[in-house]
Amino acid sequence: MADFFDKLKKGVNQSINTVSVKSKEMLDSNKVKGDISNLHSRKTFLFNELGIHVYRMYKENNYVVDNLSVQCIKIDEIEEQIRIKNFELEEVHRKAQTELKNDTKQNIEYCDCGATIKEGSKFCTKCGKEMKSN
Repeated sequence: MADFFDKLKKGVNQSINTVSVKSKEMLDSNKVKGDISNLHSRKTFLFNELGIHVYRMYKENNYVVDNLSVQCIKIDEIEEQIRIKNFELEEVHRKAQTELKNDTKQNIEYCDCGATIKEGSKFCTKCGKEMKSN
């Protein structure tokens, strides 16, 4: 019967770890997505300004390419920032998947208090309980 409860406790602890990893993934990805959204808004604003400049030059029949180049460079910089943020987002998801895979592949030990025990540890870092030989 004790074996059943040990397996049940390990399953619960693994589920808690999974929820923890997924929660962190969600928080981190939402932060990066917010950054990407802000960059897209800034890019839209710059496109609108660029359009206004082009229209004014058209109306005044005075085409000054330098004014347009500055705006285009700013847009290029934002597009690069968006590309980097998208890579960060992929990394957040990749890291979470790796953590979940490592968790299921390893024979993870847990203390009675629920803390994860590193292999070879003599004591629980959370409650201080002496561990059986791991």
